[in-house]
Amino acid sequence: MPKYLVKVIKFSLRKLGFKLLRINNCINLRSKGVYLNVGCGSYEIEGFTSVDYYSEAYYSNKKFNRIHYDMRNDNLPYADKSVDGIYCSHVIEHIETFAVEEFFKESYRALKPGGILRICCPDAEYLYSNLQDNPEYFKWHPLYKNIDDALACFVSEVGTPNVGKRNFGLQKNWFEYTYDELLKALRSDLEFDERSPGRHINSWDFERIFWLAKSVGFSCVTKSRFQGSFKEEFRGSDMDLTHPEMSLYVDVKK
Repeated sequence: MPKYLVKVIKFSLRKLGFKLLRINNCINLRSKGVYLNVGCGSYEIEGFTSVDYYSEAYYSNKKFNRIHYDMRNDNLPYADKSVDGIYCSHVIEHIETFAVEEFFKESYRALKPGGILRICCPDAEYLYSNLQDNPEYFKWHPLYKNIDDALACFVSEVGTPNVGKRNFGLQKNWFEYTYDELLKALRSDLEFDERSPGRHINSWDFERIFWLAKSVGFSCVTKSRFQGSFKEEFRGSDMDLTHPEMSLYVDVKK
């Protein structure tokens, strides 16, 4: 076997071994506490309890073991100060603001002092910046056929039901709005539809999450990175696997 192939194989094995060691270390740490994966869908993470809403549209043909939790109507089914960490990936863009606010309040109640809530969601500010300056960024998006489709790709991530509307439901051209005005207009009057739970009806950026978390009482809100949580249990290579190309990562500490 050529020497360069031997080197490549050894490097690949070391990399795989490091990755497995990293996952195992995180799993061992998770086993010592209570960690929840809220709104998990089909994304199961070892060492995390899967918590989700059993909607008919999503779960009618799927057989998963989940703790049922309807974020829009229920209290989180855990006692006060009983949870070490909560992971919520690509959920809060699918529900109304009032429900996200209640979820943050419930997370604060259930978390132990020092516990964290890790939020992952589409980064509305990042998407908007690319819409303005680098519309070709959206080539990864299924709606993208040419550069003129960038606006439709953006709208689909911050207010999906508007994609089929004339001028995306806007009263003027998108570039005549400020950033905040545009996002507010695109999420205005959108509601969760159980028949189409995958639609994005809300939009979030770091500032909006920061002020919501602070209003609930969280002590520290940190913009994080892909697989870059300050808390090791959330830093494994089995974390943050949903849409990293457009995601915002925020660690919220009680």
